[in-house]
Amino acid sequence: MKIIAFSGSNSSTSINQTLLQTIQDNFKEYPIDLLDLRQLDLPIFSVDIERNEGYPEVLKELIEQLKEADALLLALPEHNGFPPAFFKNLIDWMSRMDKQFLGNNPTVLLSTSPGSKGGSNALERVAPSFKYWGAEVVGQYSVPFFKEAYDKENNTLTADHMEQIGSLLQELVSVKQV
Repeated sequence: MKIIAFSGSNSSTSINQTLLQTIQDNFKEYPIDLLDLRQLDLPIFSVDIERNEGYPEVLKELIEQLKEADALLLALPEHNGFPPAFFKNLIDWMSRMDKQFLGNNPTVLLSTSPGSKGGSNALERVAPSFKYWGAEVVGQYSVPFFKEAYDKENNTLTADHMEQIGSLLQELVSVKQV
């Protein structure tokens, strides 16, 4: 079993990347391979760039990694109620290269934010689209008020969040085992 995790943020201080790192560190019983996509240097998708320069090699490698996974864990930030442009750009490029770029994998979607909704608006908007990219969303969860929910000193979240995330990870693994 191999779970690939990544954030849809390109921020050097991404709390969604921190959320995934916290999950990886605290749920060692799950084989989570955390990718850091923040260093990807991608132009904004354009059919002109696609035609003249082809597909970025780094994305070919990423799609291969995603297709080799058994399950996916994604943390998507929210910018004004939507996923960030960085994530949308990834989707635009990868979906042109391979419509099923998520490898027909069971997927859990997460989000966190400093606010009361925890990024849930973005998740609700984008979750229905994952089926078109080769993913079965088996659960989603938002962590509101990240600064209050996250214990930086102990690298953990409040007990209720840890319990919810643990249940989602169990669901993710059990779907693949069926």
